[in-house]
Amino acid sequence: MPPAIRFTLLAVLVALAALPASANAADATVTISGKAFGPTAVTVDPGSSVTWNWAGGTHNVHVTAGPETFDSGFKSAGGTYTRALTAPGTYRYQCDAHPDMQASVTVGAAAAGTPAPAAAPGPDLAPPRLRSVSVSRLAVVRATVSQPGTLSIRLLRGGRTLRRATAPLAAGVNRIPLAVRGLRRGSYRVRLEARDAHGRRSAPVVRSLLVSRAALARKTLAPKAPVAASAPAPPPAPPADDNGGANKGKGKTERP
Repeated sequence: MPPAIRFTLLAVLVALAALPASANAADATVTISGKAFGPTAVTVDPGSSVTWNWAGGTHNVHVTAGPETFDSGFKSAGGTYTRALTAPGTYRYQCDAHPDMQASVTVGAAAAGTPAPAAAPGPDLAPPRLRSVSVSRLAVVRATVSQPGTLSIRLLRGGRTLRRATAPLAAGVNRIPLAVRGLRRGSYRVRLEARDAHGRRSAPVVRSLLVSRAALARKTLAPKAPVAASAPAPPPAPPADDNGGANKGKGKTERP
């Protein structure tokens, strides 16, 4: 390489190195693919933005702990969500439909190597979650819910909603019989959504429902009332004599 060209190239490199870093250099990108966030931990400067890109599946980005909370809403492949973060601290987030999908964003001092102070424990801000949802051949829904609330039920066929109903939910395993009386036999769908006392909603769950003869004939039996103990029978009365009184003189000789 001729000396003149070498000198010119060196001068250009020195000039580029002297330029201030772009404000976007501190931004971060997270990819959502399968059932995982990647990377699971990023660090940015205050005022920088984090962009989440959906590569597959249906997920949301729900920040459950940190200086502030926010929710991207559920998106599918091709979706994107960008959020500028100004408050320093650690933002922990998850996908509500897949609670095992968890990750974090650290903003500020912790990005420079200083540990961020632990967040004080607060109330659980996560919406209710429906897990292990199934519908039996007798049209009974079985579902596990993370917290008590109300179950919203919609019976669907084609693009129409045929019936709506609600049912109370307890934390743990629940069994809710569906009201199918009066429906024609055949295939339906049931859409389920849990709501807690604060109005937070779970991700909707849709399951297949077969309305069969057995489901239509299903009866809900009330618990049987306890049977009261019967009172002991009174002892038999002594036989009456000819005078209408009890025969107390049995064995005695009557006087003439």
